[in-house]
Amino acid sequence: MKAMWNGLWLRHLNRLKGSASFVLLISVLWPTASLLALELPPVSLKDSAPNEWAAAWRDDLKQSNERWIEVSISARTLTAWEGNTPVRSFTVATGRSDEPTLPGVFQIEQKLERAWMEGEDYNIPNVPYTMYYSGNYAIHGAYWHSEFGSAISNGCINLPVGQAAWLFDWADVGTTVIIDP
Repeated sequence: MKAMWNGLWLRHLNRLKGSASFVLLISVLWPTASLLALELPPVSLKDSAPNEWAAAWRDDLKQSNERWIEVSISARTLTAWEGNTPVRSFTVATGRSDEPTLPGVFQIEQKLERAWMEGEDYNIPNVPYTMYYSGNYAIHGAYWHSEFGSAISNGCINLPVGQAAWLFDWADVGTTVIIDP
């Protein structure tokens, strides 16, 4: 997950409890190209319940005016939010049991109008309106199937092309994506 170095990220990081402390090293381009070391209080991400983490993040977003995306894997829905107001909801296809969609809190890292996606059992050119949120995981349009509401993808979140176009235009790089089990 791409680190979000803003008050929201730090507020949630401070909610976590654990026994091992860690040091984050942040490259800072000062005129001398120095390196800044920031020691945070003891934290262990494995001790944090993912549902509590996402719930706390969601609560904060609902009290803001920020745009954010919520995906329910079990309901196979995606909702675009502005603060506490749901703007639009869509039925989506999510990952199969052998290649699941991963739950968690992410940010849109990259947007491409067209992408080429390939893996062991697929090779799909011109995947429309692709928004990567964690490595090769993305929210995107799917022209090769119409089985929205099912678990058919290789882990990505698939939308009909027209709905993917709307979401692509609505969301920016950095938009928070909360994916619930």
